[in-house]
Amino acid sequence: MWGNYNAKFCIFPSTSHVSVTFHDNSVTKLKIIGYKVTKAHKDFNGFAVFDNLTLSASFSIDSFITTLIRLTSLKYLNLVSLGIWGNLSDKNHRLVLPEFFDLSSNYFLVVSRLKCSQLPNMPKGLGTILLSKNSFSIETSHKFGNLGQLQHLDVSFNDLSGAPPSILLSLPNISYLNLASNINWRKIFVVATHLGLLIFLVTE
Repeated sequence: MWGNYNAKFCIFPSTSHVSVTFHDNSVTKLKIIGYKVTKAHKDFNGFAVFDNLTLSASFSIDSFITTLIRLTSLKYLNLVSLGIWGNLSDKNHRLVLPEFFDLSSNYFLVVSRLKCSQLPNMPKGLGTILLSKNSFSIETSHKFGNLGQLQHLDVSFNDLSGAPPSILLSLPNISYLNLASNINWRKIFVVATHLGLLIFLVTE
């Protein structure tokens, strides 16, 4: 499948690991789940990791995001455990993704011009954002407070520090928020849904 550059992906049957959905000849759903390590390697410093843990050193995160931006009908993006690495720049806020965004279990981080790493900006219409098991550090972006449609956010198993922005808890549609297992936090924060209510659990 991947070696055939003339393949018509719209005719391939979906599997549990690969699914491409089209509507009016446009990609609306892209799902690829790989077999790479499920938590970013401790030696990851923003560049390719050898031993087949990440994509090769020739991989370009800028080209990757630019290509996704061209998929203007994309509603559902699920790229998990693929060894994708690099600085997830602010370009991704230009993606048209009003529903689902899952880049968990990869090697993403964000470093701004001020050399301050934080979670990336996201398209305002997103309902679900899954960024667990990457290498995001320093702080959770306050710009997440602009995500009025957000229902489900998972940034667990990163290296986040500082107090989570309180605005995350006041988002009008939030029902699930997982900030657990960020090693630089003194406490673990988990928010879960139970009987339609938002429950905030704090454990040492």
